[in-house]
Amino acid sequence: MKRAIVLALLLASGAAHASEWVSVNKADDGKSETFIDKASIRVTGSLRKAWAKYNFAHHSQPGNGADSNKWQSELDMLFSYNCAEQVRRMESLTIYYEDGTNTTVPADRFSRAWEPVTPDTVDESMMKFVCAWKKK
Repeated sequence: MKRAIVLALLLASGAAHASEWVSVNKADDGKSETFIDKASIRVTGSLRKAWAKYNFAHHSQPGNGADSNKWQSELDMLFSYNCAEQVRRMESLTIYYEDGTNTTVPADRFSRAWEPVTPDTVDESMMKFVCAWKKK
């Protein structure tokens, strides 16, 4: 719950709001589930931004590099999508570990280039959800 509040406060608008997490993909093996926060979706023409998170089953996703001795519990990410071109780029990433620690990847480590979304992937299910979303 604490992370959802932090995510809400990080939105570009600066306004706190209730999160509305919706499951958009669940791994066949049950080891991960992907969510989009509907309340975070922002639209500018064919460009959309949204917060997403991957939740991992206990001891199913090892860390990387210096954190390879830890187990990931959740990834919180801000994505931008160009719906017309079917491309995306990551804007923000925080990795949460089972031991209660986290790592935030610095913004300058993300490419500003748009990347194609591969068909039949979790990325595509996320993009389709965000691009199809209509404001109430």
